[in-house]
Amino acid sequence: MKRSNSLAIFASVFMSLCFVTSATANQTVDIAALKNYDLSLKKPIAVDHIALSPQLGQWRAGPGESLGIDNPFENADIEMHLGNGRWVEKGAAIATLKGPSVEHFYHRLETIQEQYQIATEQYQVKKKLYAQKAISSNDWRLFLNDYLVLSDNMHEVNVLLQRFTKTSDDSTQLKAPESGLWRSSAQPNMMGHLIPESHMRIAVSVPSKHAASIQKLQVKDKSFLVALPEQISRNGFVTLWSEPVSDNSLKIDEVFDVTPLVNLKNAFKVPASAVSSINGKTVVFAVQNTLIRPINVDIVSIDNNEYFITSESPISTDIATSSVAALKGIFDAQENEQ
Repeated sequence: MKRSNSLAIFASVFMSLCFVTSATANQTVDIAALKNYDLSLKKPIAVDHIALSPQLGQWRAGPGESLGIDNPFENADIEMHLGNGRWVEKGAAIATLKGPSVEHFYHRLETIQEQYQIATEQYQVKKKLYAQKAISSNDWRLFLNDYLVLSDNMHEVNVLLQRFTKTSDDSTQLKAPESGLWRSSAQPNMMGHLIPESHMRIAVSVPSKHAASIQKLQVKDKSFLVALPEQISRNGFVTLWSEPVSDNSLKIDEVFDVTPLVNLKNAFKVPASAVSSINGKTVVFAVQNTLIRPINVDIVSIDNNEYFITSESPISTDIATSSVAALKGIFDAQENEQ
């Protein structure tokens, strides 16, 4: 279905869903009036979700920052083991770095660790002395300032040790701190960005007025819950983000069809042959005992020879799926006589 036709159907559904009129509700026809016709009946199939027209979506990082990984080793030779936009498992090698700056870092590492250990022991001692007023507030403040700087430096060193593993005196290997999608960086002091698995989602833009009713997004034979609907509308559209999606068959920024699934009250799937119109209103013909009466419905979506419809109240009886044109003629004649 073309996008413009889809929007027209959506508008009809959401504007009239709560205001369905029943001008034909009191009209009935005795089933005997169709004795010369082949009348087939079928019960409408109740559905939890209705598939709307597909929209173009992508698999990309959702709201939230990616994990930026700096290159702390100046002028180091870099051998990449992973291409841009590729998936990497936790602990897998991303790159090997080699050079004097790498050797210098590991040479100073033991000294930095010992310095921090001594400062931590001094912190415990000076804390007690300050509590006993054995040292002045100014001396305690100056020590804390130095200790906090050293703590921050040690934290940065520990982050590097979590990401880089020494492989020789002058080489180290960057390993993925968690599973995710790797994006290389052209910046000289940055290796790249790791987009964690928990941030990878299906993103699709839908008309703002329908966004609140869409509960799932379907991609091929899989469906995903809508987890993060954006609050800002851009040119009449809102971006919906699915729950986290880990799927190695998807490629970052690749465009593919996403089918929004909307949850509507009293939604049914019926054969296209069951749908007709009377006096400009879309109807199906419900058959109960020996009487046939039209029920006003709204068409939400079309899938080949099946229509997805909603009604003001549940449809619990069979509906006519053949000789519908004859029924339309009978009810139109009743309308003209009134």
